Amino acid sequence: MHQCSPLRQSAERRRAGGDLASPPAAVIQTETRSQVPRTRGPEPSAASIPLTRPSLVQHRHTGIPRPQRLHHGSPRVVVVHIIDLSCSTSHPRQWIKLLRDFHGRQGGPPEVRLTVVHDNNGFLADMRSLLSKEADMLKIPFQFNSVIGRLETLDFNNLRNTLNIKYGEAIAISCSLQMHRLLVVDDNMSCSGIGQLQKMANIAQLKKMASLVYSPTSTLNYPQTPSPQCQTPKLLASFLNAIRALKPNIMLVMEQDANHNALLFCDRFVEALNYYAALFDSLHAVIAANPRMADECARVERMILGEEIKNILVCEGVHRHERHERLSQWAMHMNRSGFDHVPLSFRAIWEGNQKLMSSRLNGCHNKVENDCLLLCWGSTHLYSISAWRPHKGTTSGSREQMIVQPQSQIIWADN
Repeated sequence: MHQCSPLRQSAERRRAGGDLASPPAAVIQTETRSQVPRTRGPEPSAASIPLTRPSLVQHRHTGIPRPQRLHHGSPRVVVVHIIDLSCSTSHPRQWIKLLRDFHGRQGGPPEVRLTVVHDNNGFLADMRSLLSKEADMLKIPFQFNSVIGRLETLDFNNLRNTLNIKYGEAIAISCSLQMHRLLVVDDNMSCSGIGQLQKMANIAQLKKMASLVYSPTSTLNYPQTPSPQCQTPKLLASFLNAIRALKPNIMLVMEQDANHNALLFCDRFVEALNYYAALFDSLHAVIAANPRMADECARVERMILGEEIKNILVCEGVHRHERHERLSQWAMHMNRSGFDHVPLSFRAIWEGNQKLMSSRLNGCHNKVENDCLLLCWGSTHLYSISAWRPHKGTTSGSREQMIVQPQSQIIWADN
């Protein structure tokens, strides 16, 4: 049986969430790029860089504001340390784009340090080799640090040493489709009495749904309830406190924008029904536009989205990891943990909409909510993208500072 390379396996896991241009690349990218034409290296081969996600978000943008400059007594930064916490959704394409942009930077490129967390040694080795070759060709000082594991298995009490962070660096953190795994709690242990009532309610609602199986409209119109998390779960709070202690210049978060963390089964069922129906529709639209992606989309539906649905509906307590929440919930968690929101610029949003209109996916559109970006299919929100940094006064313990300008531009993924 043919075995996919680690890079291709990671790319297929990314496809379920859409193909983003690098959020860190959009943030670290500077508007003081050199006016001298850049020398671009050859495009990565298909063997080394698999096709990006074939979903509708292949055509979307990050929409995240980019800093005008990082400075250390001068308009350029000496060391930029990027922390990639996207784990299974990580991919080298975004960092290749960033290295090439740094290559054309006025005054020369900074030293770039990239730390990637992943649970696959083969993936990390391939990524290290690919990016190191690219950096050597562009003559950029580059260091690749690999951390074996997943986000939820990291030692949050020793995160600075785990991620090999040094004082004086400008730090950018990217976390894509992973933080919802830190919302895991033992729902029944939190309150045994309420847990028993919830089980009884789930059984009663399942019986009601069975009697309404031939009436889809009654199911779709079932009232939805907000996430049960009135407080930030301990694991997520511990992670965010550890991140805040690192005093990053910017933290970028992308998450599924859905209420799949409700306590009651029926609420999760109805939400998942609408959400994944829209996501499947987007994949089918991509196939219609590019039939060559049919096999990849089928693998995504079966191996990724199907497993997510099973976990949302079948698993409970600590075994339920796919606890997707709405943007408003994430804003609550971030604010409670000492982070301020970095708003998106009008120009970034406008340019993103123009790019999206140029695609052939008429059902896809962007929506701005509380200065964050939502990618939608029809009336269904699919993904949220937001930028954060520690509360003012604790933004950076390093000497460098990040300035986010309203005249940001969009960095696009290669199609």
